[in-house]
Amino acid sequence: MKKVLVCEDDSGISGVIEIILTENGYEVVIVDNGRGIEKKVLGFKPDVILLDIRMPGIGGEEIIFLLKKKEETAKIPVIVVSALDNVASKAAKMGADGFLLKPFKIDVLLAKLKAVLPTSH
Repeated sequence: MKKVLVCEDDSGISGVIEIILTENGYEVVIVDNGRGIEKKVLGFKPDVILLDIRMPGIGGEEIIFLLKKKEETAKIPVIVVSALDNVASKAAKMGADGFLLKPFKIDVLLAKLKAVLPTSH
């Protein structure tokens, strides 16, 4: 079972993502702020991270920087999830492995995961 860490401060959005992913065979852990993100990632060992850019504590850009500079977490794909108009260019500048524009369709979310996890369900 593939593991997804969802970093999203809106409980409505994270709840929907959790239901969708769980129903599609993923193990999901939700975090609602960026504080202590490295410990959570090292403890859960996700196969992919869905990351909101605007997070309380530490923002998405800083989270990606922290994760990509450490050997233990550098190879974990990060998909930025945001409602910002320029999410594609922002995600690329941040070093993300992909992006998902809010609001999103279920099939687009699943396709983005499959793109970074070719052996997933």
